[in-house]
Amino acid sequence: MEDLIDVRDPEEGVTNGTNGSTNQYGEFYNPTRQQLKRLVLSYLCHQCYTSTAEVFAKSKDIQTRLEEAARRRQKTDGDGDAVMGNGTETPESTPSLSKETLATIAIRKEIIDCLLNGKIEEARQLVNRHFPSVLNTSLSNSSINHSDSSTSTSATGLMLSASNPPMADNNSCRVSLKPEHLNLNLRIQTFIESVRTKPLSPSSSTETSSPNSCSGSPPRTLTPNPKKALALAQQLYMEVSAIESSKDRNDYMQEVNNVGGLMAYKVPEQSPIAAYLSMKRREAVAEQINSAIMASMGDPPISHLQRYVEHNTVLWSMLDELSVTTPPPSSTPPGVVLPSTASAGHLQSNKGPQAISPGFELSRFLAT
Repeated sequence: MEDLIDVRDPEEGVTNGTNGSTNQYGEFYNPTRQQLKRLVLSYLCHQCYTSTAEVFAKSKDIQTRLEEAARRRQKTDGDGDAVMGNGTETPESTPSLSKETLATIAIRKEIIDCLLNGKIEEARQLVNRHFPSVLNTSLSNSSINHSDSSTSTSATGLMLSASNPPMADNNSCRVSLKPEHLNLNLRIQTFIESVRTKPLSPSSSTETSSPNSCSGSPPRTLTPNPKKALALAQQLYMEVSAIESSKDRNDYMQEVNNVGGLMAYKVPEQSPIAAYLSMKRREAVAEQINSAIMASMGDPPISHLQRYVEHNTVLWSMLDELSVTTPPPSSTPPGVVLPSTASAGHLQSNKGPQAISPGFELSRFLAT
């Protein structure tokens, strides 16, 4: 029987891997291979890497294979004959993802592909059909958690403006997941797509697009409809003017004013506010909607692995900025290996040169 992996909380039940108890260095001090596998699998599922997640869920590392071989040897006698077990031993099951999980991932992937290819209304229809609570403004004040309470959120959600172009690394934990903000951001993106004159290259969220995906070859040329764009802009102004929160209303009014400026240029892609027409903007919208969908299902809006990377990036950057030296190996907990300090600077002290804590890079960390 297959063991269906629960990818919703990879930290649940994390212990030191020996006697089932935690220790002074934290819950993830010495996690088991299965716990680490769940951590990676939850990231793959969150990012809609469906094929990779399926293969990874069924894979076995070398240590697991050796342990299975050892158990098989223990079940044979000296003549090589199989020894009957006592009925309590069971072979290690092959983990897999449930059909429901895979189906949900496929839907989220299709929504993301629609957004990445500028098909905003198609994406909205898919969200309303499969995840109706995400854009339902009547549920804004219900018990559904529409934002990550650990951080402050932006009213416009995307933190984009004429003077603040899209960030290269969108942190979904810092954007609003409220339905009214999501709806407005989708409408703003719809307006942006209506004034586009140069198509972006087709894009897919992950791996190979599904047959029903919104991805595909865009037209070679785009001819904006000024009347349609003007109607969309007027509708946006009406909706923003009706926002009850004065802060949100002011933020969105500034955003709409900036975006509306695209209509003043014959080729807006060559304007000072061309950042609104970039792929990064589409990616920001897609990431925000995906995070909202995850939250609506009771899952974290960002994966645990992404949160750990963000935390360590800030932590190690501050240590590097403050020229904090790395502790000697003798003072680090058993089994802990610090990232390579080969590229880090050094400080002179009465104990000789000491390596400064390097900035955090995931690839370098994984290589240690």
